[in-house]
Amino acid sequence: SSPLSQRVAVALRAVSGVRVPAPRMACCSHDDGAASDSSDEGLAKRVLVLTEMPDYQTPRYQTMDIPFRFRSPTLLLWGGIFGIAGFLLAFCIGYLHFLRHTVDFNGRPYASGHGYWPATVSEMVHEWNSAEGRIFFGFCLISAFLIFSSWYPFELRNVYTGSEMLHRRFIPVYWITFRQSVPVVGLLLLVSVSTVPAPLATVSDQFSICVHLIGAACMFVGYIVAEVKCLQMCGCDAEVQAKYLSIEGCERKVRKFFMEVTLLTYTIFCLCQIGLAIAPTMKPPLCCVDVYKPGRAYGLQNARINTAYGQYFALKVCSFISEVLSGLALISSHIAVWYYCEERHCNYAEDRLRVVYDEEKRVEIHRHATEVYVKSEGYARSDSE
Repeated sequence: SSPLSQRVAVALRAVSGVRVPAPRMACCSHDDGAASDSSDEGLAKRVLVLTEMPDYQTPRYQTMDIPFRFRSPTLLLWGGIFGIAGFLLAFCIGYLHFLRHTVDFNGRPYASGHGYWPATVSEMVHEWNSAEGRIFFGFCLISAFLIFSSWYPFELRNVYTGSEMLHRRFIPVYWITFRQSVPVVGLLLLVSVSTVPAPLATVSDQFSICVHLIGAACMFVGYIVAEVKCLQMCGCDAEVQAKYLSIEGCERKVRKFFMEVTLLTYTIFCLCQIGLAIAPTMKPPLCCVDVYKPGRAYGLQNARINTAYGQYFALKVCSFISEVLSGLALISSHIAVWYYCEERHCNYAEDRLRVVYDEEKRVEIHRHATEVYVKSEGYARSDSE
């Protein structure tokens, strides 16, 4: 063999015996003039360039930054924890108010004999300056930020549905995009645009109530539809997603349980809300609604003369409890996705980060190291080929 061929053989052994075809090397040259040179001499020059590089520039010894796919489970878990904590803490504080605040703004005990019970979580936390309002807003805002930042529909294989679309002709949106955006945006609207209790709402307040209801629908209905599709429930087919995920065994049972609880309790909540809306117009009216003193300036607490009791009170309790259970089941579904995802079992922290700065020479090397990685990746691909 020629001396040039011997030099190529030596160079290839120096990079651990990786096979490098000449056409692949043409795109890996530092020299523009040698980019189109596929001869033995050009090949030897390009391979020797890599053999002369310092170790800190060789990706074989310094790995990439941690892939985002391995960071996604942690963000999803903490998002679920903050969401559950927000619902539970707000519920506990609201229940304490129900037990302790049993007198009206004049100091007289309510005729019902008990405190005020809200019909929804949003009604309980609608006052920004209240303890439950601040806690619910803060915890749910952090939850929405963490879940959105995780990009889990794109990163976790047990929820990845590939190129499945809502409808290829009329709604050409990927299901993973829908799941990533709609429920989280709904949660943000839910906590950012507070509602106003119906007895105290003005005409302009109706706009705020409508936006709030849209947010609630996006959060609950959006997530229910996306998870039902992912689990192939309710007759949803999976022509494309079957190539990407297969949810079976205990994972399928747990996720279906949370989804069925969410769907059932949210349906009960919606029916209770319809009942509360038409109760005062019934003949005879359902006994007995909350009584307020006219005038928005008083606020909800100071405007209340008496609290609900009887059948109307039972309907309010059922509405509130069903919404809380629906929210807890929905967020628990996220934690179930985290628990059964395969990405959380990877020991990604054992990898070393790539060197980006030479302290002795005081120069940045991350740009050059990135270029070297791209070139070395080409060698790795050629080896697998």
